[in-house]
Amino acid sequence: MTPPTASDAPATFLIPCHADPLTALAGRIIQDHLSDLPKLSQIMVLLPDNTAARHLRHQLLAAAQAKGYPALLGPRILNLREWARQFLPDDIRLCDDQTRELQLVEALLEQTGLLGGANPWSLAENLLQLFDELTLNLIRLPDDQQGFTQQLAAAYQISDLRLPPFSHEARIVYTLWHAWQQQLHDQQQIDSTMAYVLALNQALPRIEGHNLYLAGYAFLSRAEQDWLARARQLAAVTVLEYEPSPETSNESDYRRCLAAVYQDDGESLRARATGFADTVPASPLAGTIRVFSAVNHEQEARAVDTQIRHWLIQGKKQIGVVTENRRLARRLRALLERAGVQLDDASGWALSTTSAAAALEALLECLEEDFFHAPFLDLLKSRFIFADLDDKSVELAVYRLEQDIILQENIGRGLGRYRQQLLRRRARLPDWMPEVSPTLLT
Repeated sequence: MTPPTASDAPATFLIPCHADPLTALAGRIIQDHLSDLPKLSQIMVLLPDNTAARHLRHQLLAAAQAKGYPALLGPRILNLREWARQFLPDDIRLCDDQTRELQLVEALLEQTGLLGGANPWSLAENLLQLFDELTLNLIRLPDDQQGFTQQLAAAYQISDLRLPPFSHEARIVYTLWHAWQQQLHDQQQIDSTMAYVLALNQALPRIEGHNLYLAGYAFLSRAEQDWLARARQLAAVTVLEYEPSPETSNESDYRRCLAAVYQDDGESLRARATGFADTVPASPLAGTIRVFSAVNHEQEARAVDTQIRHWLIQGKKQIGVVTENRRLARRLRALLERAGVQLDDASGWALSTTSAAAALEALLECLEEDFFHAPFLDLLKSRFIFADLDDKSVELAVYRLEQDIILQENIGRGLGRYRQQLLRRRARLPDWMPEVSPTLLT
């Protein structure tokens, strides 16, 4: 085989919006490397979600079998961060994510004038996300407050400097960004995001003459865009993207509406919405997309749980939940597992898809919320709590606790209150479920 060169590299591989991207990608890989089959070990596929690797391998094998090859060797499938990490220099001192969060919280506590009444942990989490975005997009904050003010004014297109953009939030960002950078410098460390940017640059010489396929990277940071541009000069790089669907006379209003929502032409969402409404006055999303207003996370999780189970009763099989709130996702998983519905959590840490994680999450919520009845019941129903007892006995005990103590006696939280009410009920009603109370009072 002749090694690929940069001139061999196609710019993009466009697929229709309705097509399965992994099936299309598998077909493209097999077609591009027919002469190499069944050996594809020289190929690397970069996906943002590792859970898609299994499906891609299945589709690759199916495409290869259609060409008469019953088995395949390779390719390597991983995400861009994992691949780049292996090229990080050994002498780099890395500050892990837990340590940097603790250090930032400590810095916040020292800045009492900036913190005010805000929760330092929540603020630190949000600041670290912002710092990561600044690093990934190669944005450096000026060394002085005046320069930062001018940078903000330019970014927000503020021409009237009598409306200073240097707000309280901006002062927090400016102060803590520089404090954080100074701390890393003093300790001769870099954080994981800085390490990722460095590793991308270190990895470039290693890809010369290789075949790379990227799929699912719809939004690349400035650092990743720079890496991709330089990678295309060294190797055959194929980037899978969705093909913009041309507007046709017979295209439905529903499809045109979705195209207007997701089009990326620089026009604001508000302007696109207004323009579409002028063309199509009656919303094509009516009856298809609904908005539910929840007063808190618990109500939101229970609403999603109810809707999913309603769809399952209707016979629907493919149901997806998209959320950026990890706590909501964990709570929803606990509710669904309580109903016997397994949720494949593709975005969480590996433990989060297990029953052990659900039990651990319920325990943490109990400790945090003084054994509030919802997570407490989830915890008691876990097989890890009463593993030495009969399942039916545990189910009965938890059911009676919910019905007779929590609902009838209106005891909503407090381990001591649950126990006290159980003792009162047993004293008042000696014959009340004798097989239940010993289990609950254990």
